[in-house]
Amino acid sequence: MSTINLINRIKGPLDIANREEYLKLKEQHQKNESMFFKDVRRIVDKARELGHPLAYVCDYIGATVSVIDIIDAAKLTEIKVGNGALSIDISQDSKYAYVTSFFDNTVSVINLIFNQVVNTVRVGINPAGVKVTKDGKFIYVVHYGEPFIYVLSTKNMEVITGIPIPATGFQIDITKDGSLAFVSLHDKGKVAVIDLKINLVIKVIDTGDGAEDVKISPTNAQVFITNELDNSITPVNSNLAEAATHIATGDAPVGIAFSDCGRKLYVANRGDNNVSVIDVFTHSEITKIAVREEPYGAAASKCGELVVISNFANSSVSIIDTKRDKILSTVPTGRGPAFLAILQRN
Repeated sequence: MSTINLINRIKGPLDIANREEYLKLKEQHQKNESMFFKDVRRIVDKARELGHPLAYVCDYIGATVSVIDIIDAAKLTEIKVGNGALSIDISQDSKYAYVTSFFDNTVSVINLIFNQVVNTVRVGINPAGVKVTKDGKFIYVVHYGEPFIYVLSTKNMEVITGIPIPATGFQIDITKDGSLAFVSLHDKGKVAVIDLKINLVIKVIDTGDGAEDVKISPTNAQVFITNELDNSITPVNSNLAEAATHIATGDAPVGIAFSDCGRKLYVANRGDNNVSVIDVFTHSEITKIAVREEPYGAAASKCGELVVISNFANSSVSIIDTKRDKILSTVPTGRGPAFLAILQRN
């Protein structure tokens, strides 16, 4: 698939004593960009010390990862990665982020203390989804260009095995106990269930056309898959590995995120420039929230008070207050923001 077609489809110790000094440093950015970037590490460190969640956003066209302070609604820096930065996951110890670069066939490893790429590893054709296990030992990389999931060891960042799947995949999530992975098979409208003890597909479940994002509930045994071409999401019981009736969304749903202890689901409707808010238990839509052009990725802060939506065609993210279901801020990113992950102090 050509670049154009895919773009169309994917529509140190701290030395800052207090928050006032942190804000003063950010003000310097408006007067002197070079000073700001010289102090990026101090600013990011301080944001983390203050408990501010940071969104790491893959800029698909810009080949960067944008770092956004979602409390102060400020872009702190950009990290250069490979071409077609698409998906990202962050290790449980908050030390590293792993980014797939769709056109370079690589995974970039970002050191989250220095916010720099420290390793780049070649994987398969068109890597898309990426997930690091909770114990931090392994990384699973799904490929849109070949029907394989590559398993990498985080110790030496080498591919240790490949898992064949029924068709090319797109996104992945892993159950809380680490026993199963669910992988969307975009072109087949299905999701593959993988037993991670033996690294084999044990079941394939029908979803809807254009299966895209996959997210597992943080509080119960439900998995949700967006169906971009079917304008719906499919709930799957992760214990039974069985699908329930589709839930209607807006046009071309892609990214999804949970909030409110898993009670609400936020779905980025790329074709409608809005976000559907779904009641997870009644499977009904609560409201829609207007965002910017082509909302694509979605991620929530640890307690779910904030949801961040990437706006692919607007090169921005929208930050949503989930208590009121209102937009708090819109923050510029690099070009073509896609999937994202949120770093938050434990």
